[in-house]
Amino acid sequence: RDEKEKVKVPIYMDDPERTTTDEPLCDVAHILLLFIERLILFLHQCKANFEVKPDRFNGKTNAETALDDWRKYKTPDTNEFEAKYIGPVEKSSKEIPLGCKPLFDDLKISAAEVEKVACAAMGFEQKVGGRIRGELNSKEGERKNALLDKLSEVVTVVTYAMKSPEHYYAAATI
Repeated sequence: RDEKEKVKVPIYMDDPERTTTDEPLCDVAHILLLFIERLILFLHQCKANFEVKPDRFNGKTNAETALDDWRKYKTPDTNEFEAKYIGPVEKSSKEIPLGCKPLFDDLKISAAEVEKVACAAMGFEQKVGGRIRGELNSKEGERKNALLDKLSEVVTVVTYAMKSPEHYYAAATI
C-alpha cells in the first residue's frame, strides 16, 4: 500500500477535466473492488435462487423449468429463423419500461454510488492504464489489459444503465 501514490479522480463525470481531487491509488482501487464484489455476490445469489427456488406455476425449480423449455423448443443450430427485438417488455404500473431498474433496486445501489464508481474507474484507468499498456509484450500484461478493459466496460455500462434504466444495458454485459 503506497500512501504517496495519488490518482486524479474526477468529482463529477459531467466535468471530468476541471473538477478533480487527488486520492490515494489504494483507496480508488478499493472502491472499484467493493463495487465488483457487490455485483459478483449478487449474481451468485441470483444463480443460487434460480437453481433452488420453485417456479410459481409448476412447482419445479426455475432451472428445471428452463431445461424443460429448452428440451421442448430446441432446434438444430443449422435452422434459420427470424428474430425481432421489441424492447423492454416489463412495465411498471404507470406503463413506463423498467429495463435495468429492478436490478439496481435489488442491488440497493444509487445513482450517486454509480457516479462515484465511474469517477474512480476513470482515474484508475488513467493512472494504471499507461503502465499496463507498457507491459503488453508479455502474457501478464495482456491479461492485466484485458481485465482493465472489462472493468471499464462494466462500469461504463452500469453508468449508462443508471442514466437510462429503461434499457437493458446492464443485463447485456453483466
